[in-house]
Amino acid sequence: MYESQDQMPVAADIEREQTLQLSVDIDDQLNSMTTTLKETVEKLNKAQVDVADENNPMVQIMKVLNVHHNSLQWIEGSAGRINSEIAQLSRKLQDSTI
Repeated sequence: MYESQDQMPVAADIEREQTLQLSVDIDDQLNSMTTTLKETVEKLNKAQVDVADENNPMVQIMKVLNVHHNSLQWIEGSAGRINSEIAQLSRKLQDSTI
């Protein structure tokens, strides 16, 4: 770049070239990451399609387990509410006997 010019590069010119090279390197890395990300998304989408097959026994098992999990969460929430009501009733009972 500087051969056609009769002057030596100044520090700012060198810094500009380094910055340009850095931006080119970063662009290459971003392009590589974009490609990797696209490949990963494609693999995940394919895996999702494979898992979504209703005839797949694993899908059926997962559905049953999800229903069981939801039922257990409901039971846990109900038990918590019942415990809270029992605690309130116990306090009221103690207050009324005093």
